[in-house]
Amino acid sequence: YASAELLSEEISKFLDNSTEFNLRLELAEAYQQIGILQQNQGDFKLAAVNFQKQIRILETIIENGQTNNHIQNLLTNARDQIKQIL
Repeated sequence: YASAELLSEEISKFLDNSTEFNLRLELAEAYQQIGILQQNQGDFKLAAVNFQKQIRILETIIENGQTNNHIQNLLTNARDQIKQIL
């Protein structure tokens, strides 16, 4: 649990302000994996926080006109994950 939270913080510090498309996409996917891990550990509140971070990143990517089916699927899945745990 603590290591997942620490990893989430470190990822945020390193990449949150990146404007480079591939890094932003990788960050969104990392938040998804961390959210899933936290959900599986029963930490639904922290999982929701990470899924929300993923959603914000994906929405920004889409707003910048950089979208494809993979990004749309990630966004749909993240929103579904939030619905399941709230």
